[in-house]
Amino acid sequence: AVVAETLDADAADIEEALERLERKSGFVKLAAEHEYPNRSLTLRYRFVHALYQNAFYAALRPTRRVSLSKLAAEALLHFHGPQAGKIAAQLGFLFETARDFERAARQFQLASQNALRLFASREAEALARRGLDAVRSAPDAANRTRLELGLQSALAAAIRDRKTHASGETLETHQRVHALSQEAGDQRSAFFAQVGLFWSALVRSDRLGAREQAGQCRATAEQIGDPGLVMQADYLLGYLTFHSGEHEECERVLRTVLALYDPSKHIKMIETFSLDVRANGMALLGLNLWYLGFPDQARAKSQEAIDIARTLPYPIPLTLTLMMKTFLSDFLDDPRAMDEASGEVIAIAEKHGLQTNTLFWGKFGHGWALARMGRLEEGKAQMREAIADAQTMGMIYVVPVLDLALAFVLAGEGAAGEALALIGKHLPHSEKAGTHEKLPEMYRLKGELLLRQGLELEAEKFLLLALETARQTGARSLELRAATSLSRLYHARGEPAVARKLLAEIYGWFTEGFDTPDLRNAKALLEQIAHGAANDSSL
Repeated sequence: AVVAETLDADAADIEEALERLERKSGFVKLAAEHEYPNRSLTLRYRFVHALYQNAFYAALRPTRRVSLSKLAAEALLHFHGPQAGKIAAQLGFLFETARDFERAARQFQLASQNALRLFASREAEALARRGLDAVRSAPDAANRTRLELGLQSALAAAIRDRKTHASGETLETHQRVHALSQEAGDQRSAFFAQVGLFWSALVRSDRLGAREQAGQCRATAEQIGDPGLVMQADYLLGYLTFHSGEHEECERVLRTVLALYDPSKHIKMIETFSLDVRANGMALLGLNLWYLGFPDQARAKSQEAIDIARTLPYPIPLTLTLMMKTFLSDFLDDPRAMDEASGEVIAIAEKHGLQTNTLFWGKFGHGWALARMGRLEEGKAQMREAIADAQTMGMIYVVPVLDLALAFVLAGEGAAGEALALIGKHLPHSEKAGTHEKLPEMYRLKGELLLRQGLELEAEKFLLLALETARQTGARSLELRAATSLSRLYHARGEPAVARKLLAEIYGWFTEGFDTPDLRNAKALLEQIAHGAANDSSL
């Protein structure tokens, strides 16, 4: 009927013919009355059985299929008008059958982008690949480059969401996007590719490569002259400085980024980059505030980030803010909050099909919380399973962080040898990298474990390294922890004056968070030193 209407046939005659066909053959039946977006009315018929449809279709000559498919596609475009994008996948298949490969590719690109907005990454990938097949037969070389660029960009986003930036396929697709963007002179597509290459380098723990890509992103954003892209590039730098242990620089960069964010202009960027600079930048700022020695501000900023992320119609920003809350809750000794946050991450991952790139975070956090709440064996099993998942995916940069958390759990139950082995596996690489946000804690835990084994001089060496590294990175909270461990050692050794001076100096710096475990432990130790009573405290 649609094709006939396109050919200017009389609509009443068409309806009458279809009604006769329905009555006499029984092959088709009326499915519904339908109004097209342009307010045209029509009837929708369907075959009673797919066998009839297949038989009729097989009976058509190939040339007839081509002409009918093209007519149907043109008719649908006419009746849907500006809303034709909603049926892009249907149009793509029709134009493909009509052998109009250029238009098929355009529709498949649009359909893939539609699927990405719905977080249907698997469908988006399949549609993008179908479009890429069509592009190869497009007649115009210049158009082929532009079409392939759009389709490869959609494919990169789909693979990223399904397989993470650690996937070799994600890296190769972003490299292809970058090459095509250079060929087409498309700086925005080049920026998108550079962001992807940044994350691929970072998850592989290639910090130098990530820093280089962040710089290229910044340069490209400035050339384009788009403040939103500049803000996005600076967020990458803020993320990198945090994980490199440059906490004061991270603070400066993130506050600059958040000051530039305009929800009316920048919220749509989530569709392209899969994160929200405001929600995720605020969550990262909260975590960084704890390192800098402001636990109360950290808690408030983390909650503010989660509240914002809950208002967004996209799941990934919320999972990222919840994952960061898991770590902050550990710092604040709140395992129940850890469990709640990680449980929500698991629920979001399962609901939206994000099992590959976010489920392991939730699984790890849940196991970590269980272990912290006394269910050690169950908790350790889940933590180890999540670490294995991260390693399988190639998420190299997160493994030392997860292993360190597991090492603290092992140390807490007396498994010093296993905990030391985990630290020893990552410490050389972290030292070689120069800085790492977890490096002071690696040194501190190793020192504490060596002290338990009676190796006091070796223990002191690593505790001093923890203190020095924390000071270099501006991590006041880690400096307090290292100073507490060292002061306990000096007091037990019979040097109370040295112990008190070391701990009192950093404890006196703090202006908030006095109800947190670290500050309570430090205060208790200072009181014990003052009364000449040594005390063994937990890690």
